[in-house]
Amino acid sequence: MIEWIKLGLTLANFFGGIAVFIYLRADRNQRATVKSINDLAESVNKRFGEKCERLARLEGEVKTLPTRDQLEREREVARSEIIRIHERIDELNKSAQQTQLLLGQVLGELKQLNKGLPHG
Repeated sequence: MIEWIKLGLTLANFFGGIAVFIYLRADRNQRATVKSINDLAESVNKRFGEKCERLARLEGEVKTLPTRDQLEREREVARSEIIRIHERIDELNKSAQQTQLLLGQVLGELKQLNKGLPHG
């Protein structure tokens, strides 16, 4: 009977050792180590750092965009410039028409003078 108890304790010790080995291995695989946490924190910080830099750049660009009021003022300035340019073009056209009329009158008077001169 003592032999059976010894055999039972030996088997229990053997299976207990196997059970402890399996438990410790599973526990080690699932346990978060300080290194893995630090690596994860570094990775997250790097990713967020890149995102923060990008956001800061975008915010800087957005701040330089004109506001609606500034756009309206610029639009009004552009409209007044276009109107001024068109007025100047109209003045130039009138001046060109007057020049053409004067040239026509001069040519007409030259023809009259040519008719009045004796041909020789």
